[in-house]
Amino acid sequence: MRVLIADDNPMFRLLLEKHVKAWGHETVTAANGVEAWAHLISEQGPRIAILDWQMPGIDGVEICRRLKKNLNLPFVYTIMLTGRDTKEDMAFGLESGADDYLAKPVDIKILRSRLAVANRIVEAVPPREWSVPKIPGYEVIRVLGKGTSGTVWQAKLDQTGKEVALKIIRPDLVTAEAFSRFAREIQITQRLNHPNVAKVYDSHVDHSLCYYAMELIDGRELGVHICKNKLRPREILKLMIKVCEGVEHAHSQGVIHRDLKPANILVTHEGEPKVVDFGLAKSMLRSELDADASHTMQHIALGTPLYMAPEQARGHAELADARTDVYALGVITYIFLIGHHPHSLDRTDTWKLMRSIAEGAVRPPSQFEPKIEPRLEAALLKALQESPENRFPTAGPLAEALKSCLELPAP
Repeated sequence: MRVLIADDNPMFRLLLEKHVKAWGHETVTAANGVEAWAHLISEQGPRIAILDWQMPGIDGVEICRRLKKNLNLPFVYTIMLTGRDTKEDMAFGLESGADDYLAKPVDIKILRSRLAVANRIVEAVPPREWSVPKIPGYEVIRVLGKGTSGTVWQAKLDQTGKEVALKIIRPDLVTAEAFSRFAREIQITQRLNHPNVAKVYDSHVDHSLCYYAMELIDGRELGVHICKNKLRPREILKLMIKVCEGVEHAHSQGVIHRDLKPANILVTHEGEPKVVDFGLAKSMLRSELDADASHTMQHIALGTPLYMAPEQARGHAELADARTDVYALGVITYIFLIGHHPHSLDRTDTWKLMRSIAEGAVRPPSQFEPKIEPRLEAALLKALQESPENRFPTAGPLAEALKSCLELPAP
């Protein structure tokens, strides 16, 4: 696998290059962001990139964003090197598009394990040569996003001309027992009808083709919307109340999301949040990675477990219910209101990160914001209880608790 090493420190760059070559990878190097970007958009560009956050020309965050936006490029797994951990950096870093983060000075053993994970993920992503799919009844227009489990396309219904987002899932990743489960779940999800939940219109599942068509949302991911518009706490709270109400509607219909995170919450240009991907793809995929937490830690990108509930971090995926979604909503609200993760995390070590979530205590929001309204702190802490029995039972009561905080005078 070809690996890009981009860092403006020549000694550090040479050290990384020496180790990465010794592990069997081909390397290219860059002393600044402009050189790094040129390598990435070249004909035989690297599929794994180790990027310093701060580089002359173009910084690592901007490169990640460009990769995320440029859908004509093949999938590139990016590892960000950074020692930054401020309130603003946390929000920007989570939404930059990086797949992994390592703090300097880099632990070489950890870097080697991360590259092994990156290599497996890149090999699992369908190549760019898999051209525009032919789906009966749809005119497929262009790719909107891609990942290890499938691709999302902008498409148009032949009969009505209505534009939709068409999510096509790789059938080779689907277990036999998952087909019937997915079919049942899609039937339930198609009944969801709420302004803050993306509508699912159609689906098809067999051993040669798996897809579902959903509402095409013209907007941004939640974190990008918050950062770009520099939203104040009360505005963030209003957004999260609507998100909770959308999730509550799903809970009332017996649908659990299981993978709530900022990337699965899109905000329209009118400022209306829409929750997408109610566990549809996840419910289909091979589930052996959920069998035990230690195996999972070796295969997931670092950004994924940040929103997990403790029961998920322990590897008990079968225990996920509405209260698991409540925990994720609590984490998202905490991060964007407080600017920190509720757990004290070592993001240089996936094992320690997962253990912190599985076993560690939640840090009270007042630790970072001493003037936080007690009612708001109490709502966040209840959503983030380690035991599911002590959390809000569904997203609705969390929404009501957050609403009560809006009734208080603005600070």
